[in-house]
Amino acid sequence: TLGQVYKLGVGTWMNSTFGVRFAGTASVNKYQQKPDNSNRYVQFYSLQPSVLFDPLNLLASYYRGDAKAGLFLFGGPVLGICVVDKGYKWKNVYSTGFNAGMQAWVKVGENQRLFVEPMYSMNALDRLAVNVGMSVDITKKQETAKDSYELKPFFVQAGAGNASDFYSSNRMQDTGLNLGFELTAGYRFNTQSAVRLSVGYIPAKSGVTTADDDLSVAYQVNLS
Repeated sequence: TLGQVYKLGVGTWMNSTFGVRFAGTASVNKYQQKPDNSNRYVQFYSLQPSVLFDPLNLLASYYRGDAKAGLFLFGGPVLGICVVDKGYKWKNVYSTGFNAGMQAWVKVGENQRLFVEPMYSMNALDRLAVNVGMSVDITKKQETAKDSYELKPFFVQAGAGNASDFYSSNRMQDTGLNLGFELTAGYRFNTQSAVRLSVGYIPAKSGVTTADDDLSVAYQVNLS
């Protein structure tokens, strides 16, 4: 593979069939420089405005936000910049292009969906990719049941994900998966704010990195 791509977007449905989304991406890709086959790196950052099309809702008069699963198609321009490792210096290369794909999703909780998004991007780095992630609806606050999760004062959460350095004093960094784990415990003051204590751990990768752990305290605010 070429490496990982991190993508964050926000969008809205204009009606039951069409919507818009604005996304930003960041990635680090490794390649071999000829003729000595030395490792080189390309950092790519882009903005991707897209039009969304839901073929399943063609006959619906409103967006079916309560559906258990669904899919939609998307496409739009890509505005990006490549930061290329030339060995002795880094060179910026600006690019424009187009991307298109499909997102299939399944509802896993209130206003939360897991999705798989195969896509093709045609720009400075032509690629076929599969994005996996979560989308969250940002909606007005609804009346909350007394026994709901949001009103319980103490909470414990666990998570796993991938951690990568986009900038490092060691340019010959590895771009493979760096699986990390996090355990969080916290206390809610109300439905809008809480304080939490988190412990994270990233195992060492043989010959590349050392194990990393951290402890953090944070105050969080609910924006949805």
